[in-house]
Amino acid sequence: GEGERKMTEGRRCLGDLCNDSVTCFAAFLSLSERSVLMSTSKRYRNHLKKVMRLSLDLSMTEPPKVEKILCWASGNQVNGIRSIDLHGCPLDNISELLVNIIKRQGHLLQSINLAHCPAVDDDVISSLAKHAPNLTNITLFEAGKLGRECLHLLIKNCRHIESFDLRAQPAVNDATADLICEHLKTSLREILLVGTRVTVKGFVQISNTCPNLTKIGCIQLSGDTANVPPLASASLQDLQIAYCRSDMTVNFKQLPKLSFISCSCSVPMEFINWNDIGEHCTSLKQIMYIIDSGYGNSFLECLKKRADGLLHLSVGQFSDEHTGLLRSMVNLVQLRVNLVSAGVLQAAANLPKLQMLTLFGFASGFERIFTWLFCGIQNPFRSLTHLHVVLASEWEAVPVLLKACPKLRHLYFHPTLPPSNMKEIVESLPANQMETFTIADSLLLDDLREIVPLLKNMKHLTSLRLGRGPVPEDIILELVSNLPNLRILESQGYDFSSWTCHRSPDSDESRWLRHAPTKGFYEKDALKPSGGFLTLFKDVRDPIFGVDIP
Repeated sequence: GEGERKMTEGRRCLGDLCNDSVTCFAAFLSLSERSVLMSTSKRYRNHLKKVMRLSLDLSMTEPPKVEKILCWASGNQVNGIRSIDLHGCPLDNISELLVNIIKRQGHLLQSINLAHCPAVDDDVISSLAKHAPNLTNITLFEAGKLGRECLHLLIKNCRHIESFDLRAQPAVNDATADLICEHLKTSLREILLVGTRVTVKGFVQISNTCPNLTKIGCIQLSGDTANVPPLASASLQDLQIAYCRSDMTVNFKQLPKLSFISCSCSVPMEFINWNDIGEHCTSLKQIMYIIDSGYGNSFLECLKKRADGLLHLSVGQFSDEHTGLLRSMVNLVQLRVNLVSAGVLQAAANLPKLQMLTLFGFASGFERIFTWLFCGIQNPFRSLTHLHVVLASEWEAVPVLLKACPKLRHLYFHPTLPPSNMKEIVESLPANQMETFTIADSLLLDDLREIVPLLKNMKHLTSLRLGRGPVPEDIILELVSNLPNLRILESQGYDFSSWTCHRSPDSDESRWLRHAPTKGFYEKDALKPSGGFLTLFKDVRDPIFGVDIP
């Protein structure tokens, strides 16, 4: 109709204006149920042949649509694909489709994201190694079961890699680290090695050898440290070494640009010298240090020295004796405290820039906390927009806490048992400004039906996740019909065989029911009712909860 004609004409004009660069093509692919590329005019398709830069952002897209677009891209209709994002694609034939594209256009490809693509195989990696020498960004997080030989070939041939995500690739080891230091020495800026077999030796070797490295991360590092030099990098900004089981040495005096350190562990890691961090790491802005025992004086002294510059802090337990220290962090934007006391809550409420708060429980003296919360309604968290609460009990404090957050827009509520006051909790939310709401665990069906009328009033809601229990279809359709901005509706515990596609009664847009790519989810057997998520999408992208909350 007229709308389609105007849309097509608008895209054609956009293409003319952009001349030789279309860098964000995903919007064109998600405007209607069918692929716009399949239906647009021949004149416009011909124009795409001249496009020199094209980005295919197909992350979390319906598999049939991904297959159509990849088939189109592997033909001769377009010649300038620079970026491919297939995060979470479950297609069994994804490797065959990708190999065809890479062979034709690999020389132009700069970025590829294959995270959570279980069917990706060695042929794809070998094709990248042979035909995509200009790659700068590669994400292989849980991308199939890749062999060491093809990964090593990729490192040898693609010498411009800047960002390398190798998480959950057990074929990666210290021999891989040797090749990285040899072939990616000057280009590498970020690398993640969580879930690999790299030891302390390889970790330190990469850190010390690559002069432009800004981020490196690994968990549960182990290995002999007898002949391993201290970790020292003048360029390193982000260091993630949680649960390290080795006596690695880190020279924090030689890490002048360090801005984020994550070193949580069940017991303190002796090689983390907080005195040196506080004295020499003057750029420090984020600390994640969650331990089971109490915090020593060296850590607290470090916080005092760096208090003005800290933006993000994650700790295990802060007691009332730490409130003065917390109040001095006037620029803090994000705070996570596993066990929070009344004094810490009060100090957090007085932080002028605090936007994100994560609580995993209340410390002893709950009555005092509850009393302060009632007072907190008069002295609220004035800037808090994101709240993440994980509780096994003491839910009566949640409604009062919510009323003390007048600017709240995002709530992640994780009750490990069904709360007895779910309706009161939802009633306490500022309905006219809520954008995302997640109930991450148990939710009784009776409680769900009781809160549906309240949820329908949240007209700005874009993301809604409703726990682990099944959600009846009548509730699904009622929420979809009454929440015009809803982009994702998600629950767990479904057999997806009976779900295909629903249309909102007042809209021509299709809203697809899909499953999120969780680890171990894509199996050859039929989907089990207890596996994965039911996800209702209005468009291509999957908006996760607000910003990154540790």
